[in-house]
Amino acid sequence: MSFLDSAFEIKKNFFNKKDCKKILNLVKKNRDFNKIWISENDFNKNKILKTVNPRPGRNLIEKLDTKFIFSNPKFIELINKILGPKWKVLDYKFVAALEKKMVPNWVQKKIEDAFIPNLGRFVKENYRDITYFRGIDFHQDIIDFPHKKSDFITCYIYIEDVDKNSSPLIVFPKSHIYGAQKFPHKINKVSYKIYKYFKNNKQYMKLKSKELVGKSGTLYFWHPCILHGTQPTIDNKFRVSIRILIEKNQILKSGIIDDVNKNITGRLSVKKSRSDIDNKTGKYLIKGNFINKNY
Repeated sequence: MSFLDSAFEIKKNFFNKKDCKKILNLVKKNRDFNKIWISENDFNKNKILKTVNPRPGRNLIEKLDTKFIFSNPKFIELINKILGPKWKVLDYKFVAALEKKMVPNWVQKKIEDAFIPNLGRFVKENYRDITYFRGIDFHQDIIDFPHKKSDFITCYIYIEDVDKNSSPLIVFPKSHIYGAQKFPHKINKVSYKIYKYFKNNKQYMKLKSKELVGKSGTLYFWHPCILHGTQPTIDNKFRVSIRILIEKNQILKSGIIDDVNKNITGRLSVKKSRSDIDNKTGKYLIKGNFINKNY
């Protein structure tokens, strides 16, 4: 399975396991995940409805040594091949899939059946330097960049072993063909790991899902129109990973991503990327997490 054919690819044993363990230990040393929460009373006094994520100046990964990634000749060569030279890091951060017992009951009720239950708005200000979640429905990464063209990739690095119980990523290779679509996506389950993905009421393609269980040091990367998500972790299992978005240089000649985009039958960008929330308030307009009920 190659990026050119599927807009998704896996590189096993890509990063040194010792480097991954070192940065993971630094995250765990820095963070008691059971003590990150604001109180329900404080939340109700100052309701934050919009999604909260790390940002420049409030991003834990900025404070740690990531040379094993960005100074890695193999990584640089790979990204040059996909995006062309002089690419730019659009975003990078730690993402933490939390186990149920880590999340207060009142927070669990707030996020129940939400499509994308980002937990950042329930977390104390000084701990919003990581993205926390419990299961994310199938989505495209273009969701965070309305108006932007599909000229970037997501790189996802496992810095610890991930099994089926620790919220592995689930992707649909080749799902990029329909291009950028408004979230939530219409997906119907046909049979085990086989789904119908609808472009409209009549047109659909059949896709096979892939569950990304993998070892520490594994690199996954995909096109911004690839459908992917995660189910919540089971109790006693949580994971921390690294997510990096990298965009091509807008002036220089690009790499394989241009060939991938030529095969897309739909749009490469969307003006409005979501219909499940109010853009001004962040309030959920509709709920119905598909991945938790149907995978």
